[in-house]
Order: sequence, then structure tokens, then C-alpha cells
Amino acid sequence: MKKFLQDLIKPTIIFCLILILAMIVTYLNSVKFGFDPEKLFTQFENHTTGDVRQRSELELTVELFTNNIQVPIQIILLAIIPIPFFYTIVLIFNGILNGMIFYIYNTTHLATGKGDSLFWMIVKGYLPHSIIEFLAFIIATALAYRINQWIFRKIGQKLFGKSAPVYTFKELIVNSLLTFITVIFPLTLIAALIEGFITPLFL
Repeated sequence: MKKFLQDLIKPTIIFCLILILAMIVTYLNSVKFGFDPEKLFTQFENHTTGDVRQRSELELTVELFTNNIQVPIQIILLAIIPIPFFYTIVLIFNGILNGMIFYIYNTTHLATGKGDSLFWMIVKGYLPHSIIEFLAFIIATALAYRINQWIFRKIGQKLFGKSAPVYTFKELIVNSLLTFITVIFPLTLIAALIEGFITPLFL
């Protein structure tokens, strides 16, 4: 298990950089091409005021965790498909989505003067939970990389007589499950708890 986790460090760093790059590129492209701030703000208000029922911190936390835990599960399931890096689409999509959210927030803030600046919104309302949440997504992507890599090496062994994968099928399954249960699941839960109970205090 220790070696398996160590093997996840390098891809974790690489996928972290990819996620950050996706956010930055999306934000900068949004700034370059621009959108109507008044229209964005109207849509943003309609979206945020659609549910008039006030949810408790616990209800919000459960909803956040339920939604967020689906992301690493999707990433890992996509790794089973023998297409190189196909599973990264989920992580990249989340990076693009957050880059667009940053742009929409900053545009509506500048147009209306409401809310904190983008910098303080990120510091107070985003980073406290997102760092942990995205770490779970990134580790899941690194895990997906190792699973996908194992599948390709197994195919290469069967078809072309190449060397066998580093791990047996049993070792891959056991280590993957342990990584999900002991690392990805707790990180996602902690992020949901912070976003549900702590983040609202700063907004």
C-alpha cells in the first residue's frame, strides 16, 4: 500500500498543474472574449434564488458530499475504458467550470459592486474547502491513471508479450479500494463539512 501511494505522487502533481492551468486559461479566455455583465448577473441571481427554502448546515453538507463524491467515482470508472487519459475529462471540466465561475462572479461584482472582490471571495469562500475537495479529485485522477496504465500494460502483455504490470490484479483492486476509502472518501467528506458549516460564516 505504501509503494502504491508513493506511485501516485508524481501523477498527482501533474494533474494538479493541469487543473490549475484549466482554471487560469478558462478565466483569461472569458476575460478576452467577454460577456454581458448585466445578463450574467440576472442569470446568477435567478440561479441562486431559485430555492427559497433555507437548508440547514447538515442538509447542505450532505448534499455537497453526495454531489462531490460522485466526481472521483466517475473519474475512476472512466479509467476502465481503454482510452489514454479519457478519465481526465472530468477533472478538466471541473477546472473549466470553476474558471467560468470566477469570471462570472468577478464580472457581476464589478458591474454591481455587490459582494467581496474576487480575491477575497476566493480566500474566504473558496479555498478553505476547495483545496481539500480538489485534492480528492486530483488523487482520484492519479489513481485512475494507474488503473488505466495497468489495463494497457495487461493488454500489451497479452497481445505483444510485453512485461507484466507492476501489480497483480488483486493488488490493484485492493490498493485502489484502500486509497479510495482511506484517502479520497475522507478528503471529500472533510471538504463538504467545511463548505457546509464553516465557509458560510465568512460569506
